[in-house]
Amino acid sequence: MNYYLFTIQYDGTDFCGWAKQTKQRTIQGEVETAISQVTRNAQFRVVGASKTDAGVHAVDQKAWVELEFSPNLPGFLNGLNSALPVGIKITKIEPIKPEFRVRNCQQKTYHYQINLDTPNVFENRYYLQPKFKFDQNKLNEALQLFVGTHDFFNFSGLKEFELAAINSIRIIDSIRLKEEQKN
Repeated sequence: MNYYLFTIQYDGTDFCGWAKQTKQRTIQGEVETAISQVTRNAQFRVVGASKTDAGVHAVDQKAWVELEFSPNLPGFLNGLNSALPVGIKITKIEPIKPEFRVRNCQQKTYHYQINLDTPNVFENRYYLQPKFKFDQNKLNEALQLFVGTHDFFNFSGLKEFELAAINSIRIIDSIRLKEEQKN
């Protein structure tokens, strides 16, 4: 078997999250469909670094991929991107060692964007548009409750038996509420 790390970016608006689901369009499902179309009957496995919720976007999602063959990487990347739907792109494929585990990453960064201005039809997929005014100081105060070490098992989608291999305890170093003015 051959092992690769895929770097993927996507606009998750039209998808039901990362993890493959029956009768739902997901990022993992679309990546697996593209691999099936390009490889024709080859055996493979895809494991994402994280599961994301419906509508979530990613700039640098990682996925561990096991293939039964060794592809020409530039051609394989090109073929996969041609088979993927609009809104999903694999930006990089690199070989990795078999023991590499994508879920044992060192750090993740999340950005949540809230638009407090007038909605813009060209940007509204990328911002939460609150339907009411809220106190930014109180929001910042509430966000600080997440800083520190916490067990996220209940949010992980992991099964009990998976805890032996995957640690659900995470450290949140910081959360910042930053106001930016649009141009």
